[in-house]
Amino acid sequence: SFYVAIDIAPINLASFLNLAGEHFSALNVTSPHKNTVIDFCGKLSSTAQKTQSVNLLVFDNDTITGDNLDVLGFKSLVSRNEIPLNDKNVVVVGSGGVARSVIHAISETSSPAAIYVASRDPDMTERKLEAYDYDYPVIPYHEMFRICDVVINCTPDSAERALPKPPASKDSAGVAIDLVYNPARTVFLKIMEDAGWRILNGEDMF
Repeated sequence: SFYVAIDIAPINLASFLNLAGEHFSALNVTSPHKNTVIDFCGKLSSTAQKTQSVNLLVFDNDTITGDNLDVLGFKSLVSRNEIPLNDKNVVVVGSGGVARSVIHAISETSSPAAIYVASRDPDMTERKLEAYDYDYPVIPYHEMFRICDVVINCTPDSAERALPKPPASKDSAGVAIDLVYNPARTVFLKIMEDAGWRILNGEDMF
């Protein structure tokens, strides 16, 4: 067996998957394909069905089965690092497949006080989440630190530039998780660490 990274442009995804089963027994899937590969799956796991996000394809004869291991990965990250989520206000930044997987993982294993979704465009994000039957309050970026105890970034933005900064007046620091793990300390995590927050990247999801 071997593991190799293959960069597939969206326009070439269909032709690639039509031939992939002849050469691979399984494939991991990353953005931007986690939702679009669903159209090529003959079967979906219950987790992939709920999150409408797939990051594992398994080829069995002529059938492609889609699964979601991001949910299990985030549960592992929380467990390994003993992240307190019960009775906490949790803010998830982003609304894509990874964000939906994180929300699903939290709702299955913890009892937070509330889960919020932070977005640059709350109206668009609300419509997007409604399409996936995710009913969580959506807040603009600038409000996220007013209420959160735990913030989880599920977007790629933080690798190159910072998300909003926590106010200096916040009474107590919380936990900041950035699922980006390359670089290990993103701009966002550096700022949160300087503000006194406990920081973690996404490496422990794997």
